[in-house]
Amino acid sequence: MKNFKMPSQKQEILQMFNQTDGWICSNVFRANYLPEFRARFNDLRKDGFVIEARTCRQHKHQGQMNEYRLKTSETAPQTTKDHTLDDCPSYNVYKVYCPSCRLELAGNTKEEDFLF
Repeated sequence: MKNFKMPSQKQEILQMFNQTDGWICSNVFRANYLPEFRARFNDLRKDGFVIEARTCRQHKHQGQMNEYRLKTSETAPQTTKDHTLDDCPSYNVYKVYCPSCRLELAGNTKEEDFLF
């Protein structure tokens, strides 16, 4: 029997962001059993990811609901990089490159380099 490791909530959130180019309504996070998604956003922000929020424009909610998106490498601020692509701490843990590594990859032309 194979050992199956459940992805962390942060990994699931990053996967959701990487599967869409647009905004994700907070109800989608709740529907995917991520009730503490805002706390995980805070954790991801501490890891260097830039997550934007705005009032949901996709649906007509009765109360105020937000939608979120992961800022792309083109719009994310450049950060001081203290590691190489091979030892990117974000990729090693979440299988998603950190913003500074994404900027570095954006300069590459090989298709296999764009794994985010």
